[in-house]
Amino acid sequence: MSDSCIRGAGRQSACTDVRTKSQVFPMITALTGFAILLLIIVVLRVPIAF
Repeated sequence: MSDSCIRGAGRQSACTDVRTKSQVFPMITALTGFAILLLIIVVLRVPIAF
């Protein structure tokens, strides 16, 4: 991936695109994982409350 970045100036925009995507994707997966965990906790807590 870094090789294609260095190769040409025309590819620079695509390179930064890939970089931001690789930074955003783990954040999204972490957020969805956290949301699912929260949902499971809520679902498990509701029957206990009643």
